[in-house]
Amino acid sequence: MTVRIVTTVEIGQARRVFDGARETETIMQACLSTVSVQAFGTNAYALMQKLRALLESSAGMAGLRSLHCTVPSMTPVRNLTGVIGAGIEERANIDLTINHDHIVEIDQRHIAEAEVIVHTEH
Repeated sequence: MTVRIVTTVEIGQARRVFDGARETETIMQACLSTVSVQAFGTNAYALMQKLRALLESSAGMAGLRSLHCTVPSMTPVRNLTGVIGAGIEERANIDLTINHDHIVEIDQRHIAEAEVIVHTEH
């Protein structure tokens, strides 16, 4: 099985939160990412159908919520079975649209003192 991010689109403006006690700034950007999931081998198509059903189950949605993401849309399972070398390889694919936040935390250290140089012209 392979899982690959195909595209990510940012939604709206990033949110910024400054934590003075920790001297950090957290930037949160809402995103929609398209993720391609592909299965190879025996029962690849059935496995992708099961994944699709599990993501729509109550337990699957609760698990996604615990990761702070949702899957607002999924493509139908595609059967990509084909001839590879001398045999047939079962393959199937599904694309998921995942709504999530991209979060970056950066240090914002306070400046205790700074040297100031003044140049005057006479």
